[in-house]
Amino acid sequence: MADSSHKHPLAHGRAGGQPGYSMAKLKLYHSDQLEGAAEAVRLTMVFANKDFEDIRLDRYEWSQNPATNKYRFSAVPVLQVDSSQGRMVLTRSHAMLRYIARSFDNACTLYPEHKPVECAAVDELMAIFDIFDERSFGFPEVTGVLAYVEASLMQQPHARFLTGNTITIADLVLLCNLRDLDANDHLREFPALCNWIGRMKEDRRVLSWYNPNVSDLLEKIPTHSAKNAHSVRISLSQKNNASFMA
Repeated sequence: MADSSHKHPLAHGRAGGQPGYSMAKLKLYHSDQLEGAAEAVRLTMVFANKDFEDIRLDRYEWSQNPATNKYRFSAVPVLQVDSSQGRMVLTRSHAMLRYIARSFDNACTLYPEHKPVECAAVDELMAIFDIFDERSFGFPEVTGVLAYVEASLMQQPHARFLTGNTITIADLVLLCNLRDLDANDHLREFPALCNWIGRMKEDRRVLSWYNPNVSDLLEKIPTHSAKNAHSVRISLSQKNNASFMA
């Protein structure tokens, strides 16, 4: 099974996290196609300033041998957490997002548990955004989600993001799924949503992750090959890129 792993050496997690987990090593395993769920996890780790290893698995080989892979439920993404307390494996993307936000977000804004109303709004949006996992973009269900978000944004004109004036994991999930679904042609009838995308693109962390002026780093970085696997490690000054930001 082929994979490529990216090492993102960002700062370690907050001291106030769970004992033994602030220095945890994270590995994210995911498919090399339809990356919406995994991309949201990656971007959340960037926002939380947490280093991680990004391991992209070959989709064809994965689909040909689903019963022989080592991951629970034969599905990705999978987040492996190794710490002084042992190994934890998460197989649901929303659990990954909440774990990362709770453990490593010093500002406590990605998942604002200390603000019950905002946190409930984030949870509700996360549940609504499950529709993107069905890959039915263009059908009424997904268009209805976009219309719901549009109405919500219009009802809170002074809020910059989905649940207030700070970016949460709900914002990151929606942004990454719209990128994955190549939704540009479908968004013209949602001006408030388009304005929200513009504000998301202005965030320095999003800009640093999606840099339209840098070509694909995977073509430039030397790889180390072994049987059925190769890995790529990215230095601190190197960034992941995507055409969504162009």
